[in-house]
Amino acid sequence: MSKNMAFFVLSVDVEFAWGFIEEIMTNKVKLIYPYLYLLPKSRESIRYLLQLLDKHEIPATWAITGSLLIDLYQSRVVTYLSKLYPNLGVLNPTRYERLKLLWYAPDVVNQIMGSRILHEIASHSFTHPDFWKIPSKIAEIEVRESKKILREVCGVEPLTFIFPKNHVNYLGILSKYGFQVFRSKAKDSKAHSMIKVLQYFKPTNVVATPKVEKGLWRIPCSLLFQPASKIHLYRLYRDVVYNINYIARKGGVFHIILHDYSLVSYETKKFFSKIIDIVARLCMKEKLLCVTMRDLVNFMKNTCASDN
Repeated sequence: MSKNMAFFVLSVDVEFAWGFIEEIMTNKVKLIYPYLYLLPKSRESIRYLLQLLDKHEIPATWAITGSLLIDLYQSRVVTYLSKLYPNLGVLNPTRYERLKLLWYAPDVVNQIMGSRILHEIASHSFTHPDFWKIPSKIAEIEVRESKKILREVCGVEPLTFIFPKNHVNYLGILSKYGFQVFRSKAKDSKAHSMIKVLQYFKPTNVVATPKVEKGLWRIPCSLLFQPASKIHLYRLYRDVVYNINYIARKGGVFHIILHDYSLVSYETKKFFSKIIDIVARLCMKEKLLCVTMRDLVNFMKNTCASDN
């Protein structure tokens, strides 16, 4: 990849209530209280984002949790989940039907695939377990079944895998099932607490550095854009603008993560819309390319081949 090339990558984790299945099934719902009011509005958030990306012709990588495409109590998933979570009774058929829109969302995936822009459909596992906590046998089921459901329902062969919680593990299984790309945490995710405090006072360089690991392309995220206080949102916005302008001058990759509920509030919509406006202007000036994770890797492969 040319040192002067600048790439903007956006990946969106589409998981709805599956994103919190561990907390729900282990009676730790208190840990997710801040998100409970956001989840019912996830469809609104995704619709807004799709319209914004369509307007500016910016593609994204949409990581789909496979079980969103399956009616839970009309499939074999219940038997599988009961082995993972002995407390599955908390999501009994009556409660599931009442909350079904939080667990079942083929309509959302249809909207993404029907967009004017050609987005990438990626795998976000089958039922969103923590890959740091499951044995390899379960990990293989999660990878295999996620790819199968995306092939059968969406007609796509996903090449990108997004680990739940960004907890990278079992890369050999990804290779076995034909995946070529995965996402990892930001490089400063383990930074010292004092460093994180200082980051509030000045912009942080979080340019991503893709690399090959065990035959797969690792694309780190740069920043997670989440609902937060106005002060924290402003800090996120400041860091994004700083890094986008940095790569426009110096080259590199800047990779933002969103969740399906990220753009529910007015404040997050406002700040993220400003970010996309800046990205679109730089693209028009040919100072920035907006690509999916899959297309970024294809570009790097082609560049490496031409250099050789």
